[in-house]
Amino acid sequence: YDMAGATAIVIASDGLWDVLGDADARLLVSRGITEGVPERAAGLLVDEALRRGSTDNITCLAIFLSTAPLRTAEPPSSWAGCEFFSL
Repeated sequence: YDMAGATAIVIASDGLWDVLGDADARLLVSRGITEGVPERAAGLLVDEALRRGSTDNITCLAIFLSTAPLRTAEPPSSWAGCEFFSL
């Protein structure tokens, strides 16, 4: 999936935002994209919040919006059960 030029929206609980700033989140989401695993973006954010010692509950959702059409190739097996919609 081509994530170049995609916009990411991160929705998360205060357990994440108490220890991560916007710039931190942007960096971690970008890392997930450049490493070719955008589906891990939310997990990277939660892992980092835990590493930084967050003591509150942590919930995180990363949403990617792109005008690029979805490729017809099979998605990675880690995306099993996900539904994809093109607007």
